[in-house]
Amino acid sequence: MVKKLILLALFLSANIYSQVVWVPVNSKVYDFLDNLAIKKIIDYHSEFKPISRKKAAKFLSELEKKSDMLTDKEKQQLQWYKLEFGFELRTDERRFYAYDYQDSSFAFQVSPVLAYELNSYGGKSGYRRWFGINSFAYHSDWFGMSLDMRDHGELGDNVDKAKKFTPQTGRETIGVSNGIEYSDVRGGVSVDFNWGSISFQKDYFTVGNGRFGQLIHSTKAPSYPFLRLELSPVPWLRFNYVHGFLNSDFIDSIGYYHRSNPVYQTDKQRFVKKYFVMNYLSFTPWSMVDFSIGNSAVYKGEVKPEMFLPFAFYKYLDRDLGKGSIEDSNGQLFFETVVRYPDKFKFYYTFF
Repeated sequence: MVKKLILLALFLSANIYSQVVWVPVNSKVYDFLDNLAIKKIIDYHSEFKPISRKKAAKFLSELEKKSDMLTDKEKQQLQWYKLEFGFELRTDERRFYAYDYQDSSFAFQVSPVLAYELNSYGGKSGYRRWFGINSFAYHSDWFGMSLDMRDHGELGDNVDKAKKFTPQTGRETIGVSNGIEYSDVRGGVSVDFNWGSISFQKDYFTVGNGRFGQLIHSTKAPSYPFLRLELSPVPWLRFNYVHGFLNSDFIDSIGYYHRSNPVYQTDKQRFVKKYFVMNYLSFTPWSMVDFSIGNSAVYKGEVKPEMFLPFAFYKYLDRDLGKGSIEDSNGQLFFETVVRYPDKFKFYYTFF
């Protein structure tokens, strides 16, 4: 059922003209764009991340034309990010990749990732290391895909294994004698049409403004697969819908069984299936003010087709279909207001 819905959504996005690859939510380009939006140099809105590389490049191109409004430091930052988004800007100067290719209908880049970090605090020391690959590709002017795959290790006598009281992402870890190891795999495929995009991803995303975490949805939880619909029919209206597939980490006792054969015996376990669905509508009635409203639900069991309705109030929708308390979802409602006034100030309020 889920595969059919995803294929149908991709098929309906036939009238497409610009490709989508997403900028990771931890990229510093978001802070750069947000600071310049506060100064009213660009019209960037930060309530939902990630945005596409193409959209980020569009802002950089706009800033190039307004370079006289930038400080010397901001001009240096702009030149650095122009290298980072050289693919989308189609410039000769771009960031170095292990391999890259670009012609009129196809672009591809891939690079290895290798890092080592020493740290020491509180009289204790340790190190982190991670390695993997990062790649993305565009086809024609309608399709984008990306893959970022890394293996991490945190070792030493100062490792925070649980990560409960920190903004760092919690992990499904593999215990080792002096630390933890874990994998982080992100990727997705996307198509774009003239006032929106649709994608299937396993990635991080944030909803709402904030530093070191957002109240509505942050990167505290590990990434999970989700279907995303992004719409912006007019510049002052933005809409996002997400349906995610969660890891409940809760064993379904009914799905537990014992299997035996002449070679080995083993216990088979299944986890309870859980899903997350949300929508988020943002509009800008005045250039300095943003209002946002949305709702979400977490439900379990089988996939519910009605939860693929982008424009719905999911808690009431669940009640309306008479599922009863056994399959009742856990619903949330949230609001946010952002005010960029006076000049060089930004105030935001989130109610969850």
